[in-house]
Amino acid sequence: MLDGNVRRVLTRVAGGLDELPDETSRDKYLWELAARLARGPRPGDLNQALMELGATLCTPRAPACPDCPIVARCLAKASGEPERWPRRAERPAIVEARATVAVLARGRSVLLARRSESSPLRGDWDLPAVEIRSSTGGPRLCRERSRSTAWSSNSAPPASCCATRS
Repeated sequence: MLDGNVRRVLTRVAGGLDELPDETSRDKYLWELAARLARGPRPGDLNQALMELGATLCTPRAPACPDCPIVARCLAKASGEPERWPRRAERPAIVEARATVAVLARGRSVLLARRSESSPLRGDWDLPAVEIRSSTGGPRLCRERSRSTAWSSNSAPPASCCATRS
């Protein structure tokens, strides 16, 4: 198992893995390294030891390298900057958006729409929504879009069922 502690210990021992192009490549390498290390009669004991090491000594900030039993094999310590690894993934900026959501119900059924591939929530199912750019256009856009759904236009919602929330 590669929890955050094990990932940090293995990344520091292996030397940061900066040459690998992306998180997927780093994860693959760490899984392969963990599999090679865990060859033995009790791989769970090794995993537990690595989790404890990461939780108690090889911490994200101020690691206790002098007390570490594997410091002699640690490339991060040898670099003089063990806190630098593992490198933090860059997070995308938060984008605020306003949307109007429609609740379209017929009997016990509620209409859901699948998010497009361009959406940050791609593939998720959700209530039909329309991004709005002004405070007055949301309910109108919502009604117009709901009429173009798989449900017939005579089942489009009245204005009162569309709510705007930012």
